[in-house]
Amino acid sequence: MISFGPAGPFFGKYRDQETINWNNGNHYVVVRDGRVYDAFTPKGGESIAEYKAKREYGDIINFGF
Repeated sequence: MISFGPAGPFFGKYRDQETINWNNGNHYVVVRDGRVYDAFTPKGGESIAEYKAKREYGDIINFGF
């Protein structure tokens, strides 16, 4: 499980939805075999590139590898 924080005070848009009320400071995902899984991804997950592309600040997400 990997945790990452927001780019600023909030996470920015995710899947074209505001996240201003997601003020928890961290988001948790599972990365396995190059696929990212969280509560919002499809059952089969998404590639890292697909996952980052759906976040307003996806370019700064660092999964640590």
